[in-house]
Amino acid sequence: MEVFKTVVGIHDEMKSNHAQVTGILKDITNSLQGLSQPTLKADTGLLPLPAELQADHLDIKYWTQKEYQQAKKNQKRSTSIQDLDADRNIMTWFVEEDDGEPVDNDMVKAIQTVARSIWFELLRRGIAPETWEKAGLDARNYFKHHMCH
Repeated sequence: MEVFKTVVGIHDEMKSNHAQVTGILKDITNSLQGLSQPTLKADTGLLPLPAELQADHLDIKYWTQKEYQQAKKNQKRSTSIQDLDADRNIMTWFVEEDDGEPVDNDMVKAIQTVARSIWFELLRRGIAPETWEKAGLDARNYFKHHMCH
């Protein structure tokens, strides 16, 4: 019972932290809207994106979201996808190296750091969307370009 109370406490703290971060991001976005920032397109135009071909990465298991979703569904029904050891990040087992092996915790942290930095730049430029679904071409292109380089 004590473990359950601890887990509930951690969950409540995480919900509170999430609400605070969301509020801070909204405040930042609102304060940036009053500034006259050049648009991303005027600054950079559309940035080049690497042409990634599945034929060049034959060991990658999850090339599309559909493939990942199917594997995730199958994972719940079988043990074909095994838990990773303590050096791996279980929550991102679908992120792979070129050889098809899941990335380790250090790589996950590096990816998250770069993604966060790109997001803050989108905020600074005033083109960060409320949700990724609402992202315009400039924001999507900028994010993908910098994540791939």
